[in-house]
Order: sequence, then structure tokens, then C-alpha cells
Amino acid sequence: MNIRWLSFEIVSVHWILVMLTVGTEFLSSTCIAQEDTSFNHVRNYIEHEVNSGRCASIVVGIISEKGERVFSYGEIEKGSGKRPDANTLYGIGSITKLFTCSLLAEMAESGKLSLSDPISKFLPDSVRTPTFNGREITLYDLATHTSGLPARPDNLVPPNVDQPYANYSTEQLHAYLSHFELSREIGTRYEYSNIGVGLLGYILAREAGVDYETLVRKRICEPLGLRNTFITIPAGFQSNIAAPYTKEGHPVVDWTFSPVFSAAGALKSTVHDQLVFLAANIGFIHSKLSSTFELTHLKHARNNIALGWHIWNEYGTTNLGHSGSTIGYKSFVGFNKEKRIGVVVLSNSTDAVIDIGLHVLDTRYTLRDQ
Repeated sequence: MNIRWLSFEIVSVHWILVMLTVGTEFLSSTCIAQEDTSFNHVRNYIEHEVNSGRCASIVVGIISEKGERVFSYGEIEKGSGKRPDANTLYGIGSITKLFTCSLLAEMAESGKLSLSDPISKFLPDSVRTPTFNGREITLYDLATHTSGLPARPDNLVPPNVDQPYANYSTEQLHAYLSHFELSREIGTRYEYSNIGVGLLGYILAREAGVDYETLVRKRICEPLGLRNTFITIPAGFQSNIAAPYTKEGHPVVDWTFSPVFSAAGALKSTVHDQLVFLAANIGFIHSKLSSTFELTHLKHARNNIALGWHIWNEYGTTNLGHSGSTIGYKSFVGFNKEKRIGVVVLSNSTDAVIDIGLHVLDTRYTLRDQ
């Protein structure tokens, strides 16, 4: 198999947005960067990862002031001979949390709620929400993983261990919150929490009066022209889904998510759509969401976390990003606003790809097997 380079024109539909805001010179053929040592190294590395059997396929998208490029390797489904491209659908797992936190920022900016609102404001009166020293958990605490809630609720006992998030109900959520006892101050220590961001998305959807997927589509996807980001895959897109595998190469059925957990990891998307999302966050696209995205970049006072975005600054520059993982997919999106570069890495395997993304942003972050 050979690396498949994808022409810029493949992703030109969404870049109508860019042409309207930054000028057509951004899209001229001279802007497509030539291969250089760094990116050639990454191309060789993803070929190595696929040939090792750890990944069925990998697609990498890179955007900068020089233009955009996408390269891929592997097969959408083993033995199919069909290679992935910028429009192949992958599970993006916890990158979904970035969309959830963007929704929070958008609803806060529009005055529908406040980041400092306590969660009790949005839940039934019958739910006794946890407090510590008289302080309540706020929406901001959920978005920054500083609520004190753990990764999973202790009453998450799925009937099918291969589908841990499929059947968790609102009744179970309410019961969990009513009985959970916090062990430390709220808003201080970072602890990654799937239930926390799931709860956040559940609250936002409840407040908006629609389901989570509709809220994402109306508030984030439609303003940016993201036409390939879903929870429920339409029939016409089914043939372009990358089949999920374990890192040992075994096919699996990907997770489904109940409404309580959808906001924590349910979305599927493409490199194409995620590059547009990054372009809007970096500032290449100016839309009604521009100030919303700026709000999501503001760092927490005590932790290397913003509204959903994790922050890496080991080498004196600031990189914002998020990884994603489900039973059959791994993913990463990230950007460096100073360098004005962003990267998307999607794979239909459970072998991590975060090292690839960080290496593109700054080569001082080493590739795992190099």
C-alpha cells in the first residue's frame, strides 16, 4: 500500500467559508506546502503504524497559513481495498467534549445561562446535587473537570460490558447525584470526568429543549458548514464509515451512548469537518462563533485545562488539544495559535495517536516508536 495524498480540491466545499473571510489567495495552488522533512517523517510513521498491524488506517489533516493537506494510509475495512480520505467517518470519542464545551460557551454568550450557574438550577427539585463546604458544582466546573465528580458514576453497571454507556438512564443519573458525597473543594483539582461532561451536555440539551445531537447540529455544525458530523449516521453515509478494530486487529462493535453520556463521546466525524472546526478556533474562519471559541480557550486558574481543551506547554509554546478513544477508534485534534497550525489524526483502532498530533504541532514531542 502507498500513502494516498489527497488534493486540496477534495475539501474545497467547506473552504468556501475561508474564501469569504481570509481571501482567495489562501487557497491558491502556490499555498499547498511542499513536503518537508517533518511531515515526510509523519507520513512514514503512519505507514509504519498501519503495517505493524496496530492500526487499520490513519488519516492526518494539517492546516496552517500555507494551506491544508491531508494524507492517509491503510483501509477503511481490512481486506476491502478501500482507502480512507478526508471524508471518511471515524468515531471521535472524547473530542465530542470540545463540541459540548463550545455549546456551553455559545449559550453563555447568548445569555441563556452563565458559566457560574450551579447545576441544581437545571435539574429537577427532587435531585439533591452534591456540595462541599456550602459550594455547589457549576457548569464551569463540569467543563474544566474540576467538579470533583469521578470518571464514571459508581452505579454504572451495564448489562453488556461491551457497551458500558448505552443504557445509563436519567433516573440513574439523578440517583447518583443525590447520593454522591464530594471529598474535596470544588473547582480546585483536575480529575477527568466522563460523567461530568455527560451531565453538562444533558443539562444544555434539557435547557434548550432538544436532544444533544440536534443542539450540536444547530449551534455548531450548521454555522460552520460541518455536514459530516453525527451521532446517528444517515443511510447515505453508512458506506463511508471506517470499521472499528482493537489494537490487536480484532473487529468490534463501537459503543453507543445513552442521552446522559452522549455529550462525552458519541460523535462521529471526518478529518474534513475537524479541520474546519480547527480553522474556526485558530482564526482562519471568522463566523458568529469566533468569540465563542475564544472563550473556550481561556485557561483555568489552577490547571492546564480550558473549556474542554487540554493545554500542553512543556516547550515554551502553548498547544491546545483533546484526544478521543472508544472501543474501536482513537483520535486527536489540536492547534497552536501562535504558530497558527492545527492537526487532526483519526484512526479506526484502539492504538493511541496523540503522539502523532503533538509531534506535528511541535517536533520536540517525540513519536512513540521513534
